[in-house]
Amino acid sequence: MSTVERIKKTIYYVSNLGNKTITVIDGEKNTIIRTINLPYKPFRISAHKNGDIYVGSDKSPIAIVCNPNDEIKTLDIPNNGNLEIDAVNGRIYISNTSEVLVYDIFTERKIARLVGFMVIESLKLDSHGKNLVVLDSLRKDLKIYDTSNFKLLTRIKDVGVKPSYILINDNSKFIYVANQGGKAKNSASISTIDIEKKEVFQIELPTNSSITSLALKDNILYGANRGLNRVEIINITTNTLEGFIATTLPEPQNILLTSNKDKLLVTDRNCGGQGTLDIIDTVTNSIVNTILIEEINSQPYDITMVLNEALIENENAIDSTNIEEKKDEIELSPIIVKKIFSSYEENISLSKVIADIPKTYREPFTFQKITIHNGFIVNRTEIREKIKDRPNFSKVKFTLRIPYNIEFRDGKRKKKSIKRFVEKNKEVTLCMPDSIETSELKLVVKTRSKTRKAPVLIKDVFCFSLDILMEIKVVGEVEALVHLNEL
Repeated sequence: MSTVERIKKTIYYVSNLGNKTITVIDGEKNTIIRTINLPYKPFRISAHKNGDIYVGSDKSPIAIVCNPNDEIKTLDIPNNGNLEIDAVNGRIYISNTSEVLVYDIFTERKIARLVGFMVIESLKLDSHGKNLVVLDSLRKDLKIYDTSNFKLLTRIKDVGVKPSYILINDNSKFIYVANQGGKAKNSASISTIDIEKKEVFQIELPTNSSITSLALKDNILYGANRGLNRVEIINITTNTLEGFIATTLPEPQNILLTSNKDKLLVTDRNCGGQGTLDIIDTVTNSIVNTILIEEINSQPYDITMVLNEALIENENAIDSTNIEEKKDEIELSPIIVKKIFSSYEENISLSKVIADIPKTYREPFTFQKITIHNGFIVNRTEIREKIKDRPNFSKVKFTLRIPYNIEFRDGKRKKKSIKRFVEKNKEVTLCMPDSIETSELKLVVKTRSKTRKAPVLIKDVFCFSLDILMEIKVVGEVEALVHLNEL
């Protein structure tokens, strides 16, 4: 029996600065399909609805990777790597440091030129293609233009310190600006801007943060934090940090939500030029897949995606009358497996830990070594509370205990040891699906601890500082069906 099926296929495109390539990835299978070579470094990339990929560069040309044969066309347009595709009006907006050039996609002719900038760091269109927002990083301001006549609608000053990236929310009422500077040294922030009121509110970030890209799903704002090697999770309703997701490699560069916002794509790389694409489940806020960009010195940077549809004739389709017969031929067996629903990481610093030596031991004492064990949640200290305005998330309070023991020699040169522990009261926000009873979900805690320096001995007291990486996994049991021959 022959049928015609409509097949949807998602393709990811990743620009690589190091080797001047674009990596093409099958978004369904999470595998690399091919690599496209370019004559210059590809910076920002943007997809047209017809599947063509437009590439900004550090040189004069704009490249177009034509769908479906990957033919490379070039437009001799000066640019500094930033561009935006306006699929609604059939235009391309290109920044050239101090000006914005507007071209018709189909005729490839210039139709407008916007001037009066110093250094354009980022430009974005709203979801309807009605307004263009341009960020001038030196003037620290935003300009909003009407795309029907290219007239300036409004200007918002003092949007932040070292602003580098902008994002417009879906209803075009708010703009979010990533700032690579803040009030204090080595600080950073995200500005929330009410467009109508021209009000700017700052969300302060942890020390040494450097936000390079933003993405928004409902009331959760994601920020690629290159400074701290992670993706920040920010609640824009309360303007508070709710956690973060550590990336596979340090230095996350850019992030992109898929069309249905169920996945967050993250390009990240290390100092050696190796790169990956992390795929994050936005329900659990955990990495579910990582694709290694295997080319040497790839340095992944930007990412875009294309949704292709095709009609395929299936000559091997099964007649519906035989479905029950086919089911009977497949023997499945249920098994219980453990599933990680979400994960959370946090760095904890304890600047002053003190351990007394019992009075029964004789001085002088000589430090030998310290052993720090895995932490755990103290029994009967865990309290869970569902968050009313955020489905599938709960606040969890508990006491974290980390045991350690110190070995030393006493005045008679005999080996001695003392066992102690440190405790820290914690409150974290975790993804805990509402469809599962919270009593059936367990928190699995793992800690990696190290002292900044060897403990200092002052008479009969050891003093030291402790840095702790705490990792929490929300684990539950689920039923899965497998073929009997796989058991």
